[in-house]
Amino acid sequence: YSVFNLNRLSGSGKFDLYRRGILRLEDLPGDVPLSPGQRMQVEAEREGKRFIDRPRLRDFLRSFTPPLSFLDFETVQYAIPPFDGVRPYQQIPFQFSLHVQEGQADSLRHVEFLAAEGTDPRRALAERLAASVPETGSVVVYNSGFEKEILRGLARQVPACAHPLRRIHDRVVDLMVPF
Repeated sequence: YSVFNLNRLSGSGKFDLYRRGILRLEDLPGDVPLSPGQRMQVEAEREGKRFIDRPRLRDFLRSFTPPLSFLDFETVQYAIPPFDGVRPYQQIPFQFSLHVQEGQADSLRHVEFLAAEGTDPRRALAERLAASVPETGSVVVYNSGFEKEILRGLARQVPACAHPLRRIHDRVVDLMVPF
């Protein structure tokens, strides 16, 4: 893998390594300061082995509260905003995918929203999301910073849905945490 694949290192940090002639993870010298997670990533690459902290992963998964809602947003950004109340390059959610599992043995129920082209999707998306996510349980996402920002923005932009959107926001669990 390239040094550009090194987790949780800024773009400038990656380019600094590149400018020093360090192109691959396995070529990193010992004097490069790394976090424990980055060190583990480099060692896994060098030795070709996997690291799984089973107790930590087990504890993380046990923190989930059913029903489980697996949520993902897709967004678009415009240089010239096509809708009122939107600034240039603002993330505008136009699609979500939601899978809900009521109990451990239950199958997933799928709910989706895809905005019609040329329409401001925020109100319809917020209403559908608020009606579809259960009132309790963990809301599982990957990269909670992004997903929570979308939920906060929707709560501001669609006040009628603010309360349920904030409750969804407050129950977010990030799959990025154990990895």
